[in-house]
Amino acid sequence: MKGMFILRNMDNRYGIKAVSLRTGLSPYVIRAWEKRYNVLLPKRTTTNRRVYSDSDIEKLEYLSRAIAKGHSIGNIAGLDITELRRLGGESVSHGIACSDPIGGTSAEDILAGCIHAAEQLDVRALEETVAHAPVFLGVIGFMENVALPLLRIVGDRWRNGTMRVANEHLVTAVIRSSLGRILEDYMPSSSSPSLIATTPASQIHEMGALFAAVTAASEGWNAHYLGPNLPAEEIAGAAYQCGAEAVILSIIYPPDDPLLTRELEKLRSLLSPNVTIITGGMSVTAYRATLEQKGFMMIENLQDLRRYLERLRLRSTESGFQGDEGEKKT
Repeated sequence: MKGMFILRNMDNRYGIKAVSLRTGLSPYVIRAWEKRYNVLLPKRTTTNRRVYSDSDIEKLEYLSRAIAKGHSIGNIAGLDITELRRLGGESVSHGIACSDPIGGTSAEDILAGCIHAAEQLDVRALEETVAHAPVFLGVIGFMENVALPLLRIVGDRWRNGTMRVANEHLVTAVIRSSLGRILEDYMPSSSSPSLIATTPASQIHEMGALFAAVTAASEGWNAHYLGPNLPAEEIAGAAYQCGAEAVILSIIYPPDDPLLTRELEKLRSLLSPNVTIITGGMSVTAYRATLEQKGFMMIENLQDLRRYLERLRLRSTESGFQGDEGEKKT
């Protein structure tokens, strides 16, 4: 009974986190549907927080079921609850065509839909497909089976001349925005360990660091994403301010920057030995000698990152942590 009171107040009004738990839809998807399609008009509290009714939750559940059957949110958002029940049930709709490029809910179908939308420079279709992907695949499944392969495929096509740079930029922008909103939706507890994710000076490709930050947040870390191209002094200062137990660096390009070696050495000297520095990315092996000498941790992929962060968090929980601020975390 006490747990139920946390999820709703006495007049059956629910916060967006509770609605997300009930429907399986992320808070980002719920807000996007409200903004783009006027699916709901939630009431507001005196502090301007959204609150939802039981009927709002029911509508979202039926919308989700209908989309799982292949319907486009743009085509069904205006339907009433009776029509949505019919679509969400066993019956097949009549007169409502699916315009989504998804065509299915598997990772392969969603990835194909994203590629199609990118080829057509269809911004709305790409945004909608990417927004729905975590609903069907989960955040990790979306990143590993859609977002990362999509970026690689589009990058390869741009390099071999079968896709324009405009298409590549569109995909990068949509994935970046999606990951940023997903990261905002994570609400770490007060006891969650902190880390920061960024790229060192002269490393301007930020996507690897953003993927790492979302991965860390999904593992229960309080992840601070700082963007790309930060000098060692700024990274160390941010780590001190956040009480970070770890720093994640993405190293993509170039693979032969002599200044980067000095930046890495400087960062290690500025941070407490208790702060773990984790590195990954396409060019990380080019700096292996420096990284191994200075005790950096090298990660090959997001799966390895998740496993390592899980062990690191468990170790810090068991033994406490003394970071740059010199105080033991409790």
